[in-house]
Amino acid sequence: MPSRTVDLDLNFSKNPITSDVSLLINNNAIKRSLKNLVYFNLLEKPFNPQINAGLRSLLFELNDPFIQLDIEERLKTLIEKYEPRVTLNRLKFDENRFDRNSLDLTIYFSVSGQDNIDGTTVTIKRVR
Repeated sequence: MPSRTVDLDLNFSKNPITSDVSLLINNNAIKRSLKNLVYFNLLEKPFNPQINAGLRSLLFELNDPFIQLDIEERLKTLIEKYEPRVTLNRLKFDENRFDRNSLDLTIYFSVSGQDNIDGTTVTIKRVR
């Protein structure tokens, strides 16, 4: 039987039964971990500044294959290094959003020891 993955829900929603903070279990915990990795920028993680994707700096770049390749390489390296529970299968970009200074990115992954492929969508927006 595969091990169980548990993490806190960072929305800090209340569990109606225990009145404690809700938990994210298995694939939902891994999805939250992947989103956190994508959202980190340089120097946002204390004592580990190298954990960053730096994607917000690319939101004002022109949408071309080189930028998408750069994003793919950054995320592939980041996920392989800091999320060993998953294997990255594919990244899918929503082409319509990239020109509006935001990026919709779907990360398809498989959990180690499982055959099914799961995915999570991350939206990155430029905030002033």
